[in-house]
Amino acid sequence: MDKKGENLATKEDIEEITRKTEEVQREFKEEFEAFSSDMRFKYDFFYKQYSELYCKLYAIIIQSEYVRHFIQITDGKVITFE
Repeated sequence: MDKKGENLATKEDIEEITRKTEEVQREFKEEFEAFSSDMRFKYDFFYKQYSELYCKLYAIIIQSEYVRHFIQITDGKVITFE
């Protein structure tokens, strides 16, 4: 009878441990999904900033460098970036 009582207690302990493990796994999964969603939002936000602002600035700089180079070739004048 004592052995059956020990086995039952062990079985109940295992069920409790399993339940807590599953609860921790569920909580981790929820937190990770929230983190992933936040990171995806930040990535999209920064990419949009880059594509709308920095690409245009880069295009302006490239054009100005082309003009400087063209003036140097055609007129022989060296115009510094400053």
